[in-house]
Amino acid sequence: MNKINEIVNLLTEQEIGNSNINIFVDMDGVTAAFDQGVDQGTKNPHLKKTFDNLIKQFPDLSGLPDDDLKKYLAGPQTDPGLRALKKAWQALRQEKFAVAGRPGFFLGLPMMPGAHEMVSQITALTGKKPVVLTAPVDGDPARCEEEKRQWIEKNFPGMFSGFICTQDKHEYANSSSLLIDDRTKYTSRFQAAGGMVILHKNPQDTIEKLKKILFDRGIATR
Repeated sequence: MNKINEIVNLLTEQEIGNSNINIFVDMDGVTAAFDQGVDQGTKNPHLKKTFDNLIKQFPDLSGLPDDDLKKYLAGPQTDPGLRALKKAWQALRQEKFAVAGRPGFFLGLPMMPGAHEMVSQITALTGKKPVVLTAPVDGDPARCEEEKRQWIEKNFPGMFSGFICTQDKHEYANSSSLLIDDRTKYTSRFQAAGGMVILHKNPQDTIEKLKKILFDRGIATR
């Protein structure tokens, strides 16, 4: 039995409803305000200010997701401005994960605006609750998983049918599964493994894209 079937079998018939699609929702950047939590916990606020000032010199890069920026800056940079930007980005990224690695970090994260309403609409549209599919940070994955689980239980009580914490999100991909995630690292792998994806930007955009997918599959009407 594959992992997606294991999750489906955990649901009650009432939760399964009439939908033939299984929705997986990321946590950091989708329901939990990870970057805001980092900004509040950082001991080096100048790192973000330095990065923000440098990236203004490259307007085409300013709107790129972090994973795409990482690809763009990979390898040696001959342009002095890009070298400085890469150095600032690496320092900021190192600080970000240092903050996220502190005990209690995930327990205190703020909620993303509109996240509650988005999850409620997902359930209303599909006829069943979605499943949390989030990745742990390096260092202490067991603690990270427990903190994330507690955060979901506190902030979204009874709103999800399951909780999964793994780097291998693509293992849950198939033709009837859909991942809502803000990182192209995970959406690209999930899609390559045969699943559907929505690259999350904001709740309204995600719900509109979900409505279209459900309409195309004959699950919902416009």
